[in-house]
Amino acid sequence: MTGHIRVRSAALVLLLLLTPAAGCRRSNPAAPGPSGSALQTLWPNEDGRSWTYRSVERGWGDTGGRVYQTLDSVPPAPSLTEIAAILGTQPIGTVTRSDSATYRLQFAGTITTQSGVTKQYLRETLIRPSQPAAPSRVRSGEAAFFAQLWRARPDLRPRNAARVPFARMLADTSDWYASIFLHGYAWEKTAQWIGTYGDVDTLLAWKYLTANLWPGSEFTHQLVPALASDVWLRGRILGTRPVQTPAGTFPNALLCLYLVDYGIVQLTDPAGNPAGFTRSYGYGAVWYVDGIGPVACYERKMLTVGGGSVGYGDITLGLTSFSPALVAWRAW
Repeated sequence: MTGHIRVRSAALVLLLLLTPAAGCRRSNPAAPGPSGSALQTLWPNEDGRSWTYRSVERGWGDTGGRVYQTLDSVPPAPSLTEIAAILGTQPIGTVTRSDSATYRLQFAGTITTQSGVTKQYLRETLIRPSQPAAPSRVRSGEAAFFAQLWRARPDLRPRNAARVPFARMLADTSDWYASIFLHGYAWEKTAQWIGTYGDVDTLLAWKYLTANLWPGSEFTHQLVPALASDVWLRGRILGTRPVQTPAGTFPNALLCLYLVDYGIVQLTDPAGNPAGFTRSYGYGAVWYVDGIGPVACYERKMLTVGGGSVGYGDITLGLTSFSPALVAWRAW
């Protein structure tokens, strides 16, 4: 594959791209790992608790992928076993765009979605180096998902525009977005799962984890059922792994692998004639530390099945600091 370079393991991606930040709060390497821990302690959620990450985004033009002549000939999205085998080792494209930013998550009271669901507010703040005085307070992870859905499923665009309140953002795939695999908004933790709600309907929009944290356990969650019947999130617990971030090394981080299957779309040529079928997907991983929460994230964006597709880019998030709610939080 000409013009491509190969990245190393996901832990080394974080080590190479996310250099330590001076003066950051470091983790305790001796802290107990998540094996045997309950879901309740894996992502603490008292008001005021926050996490700050260094984000590195890279973009390239996708190569590979195939267009299939019949619907039945389109292969399924890769299995989680296949994704686990290539995580951190899949080739990337020739990087044409690279950017870094500070990304922050903080629990800040409650919020009501535009669909009417009131839950705990996990607030996202994005600060670009070029705009340090003007942080972007947007639901960037949710916007990123819909931007990718817009690209993957042009057949759903009329339905998106009619049902999703922030339809204008759906067509903007050029802006910087946080990873869809580590985002905030209307957040909830129950005895059975951790997830978020969105603006499309009152159903659970995203699922991070379930109560089964044993290595090899999996879950499946349907995404945007009001818009499509074939968009799915799949997750698998891979067990504990060491991960290095700017905040230090975490030797026993629980690694959860994710895959989003955007489903099959029929393509058309400029004249509107049928031009075959294709299927898009994205994958990523989040490392969770018991008693601290998510410390790292990797996302590979928008691949297509068959033909060696490498996607359009990737995002790496690494913890630079975290803060328990030792003092009353303040709204920004």
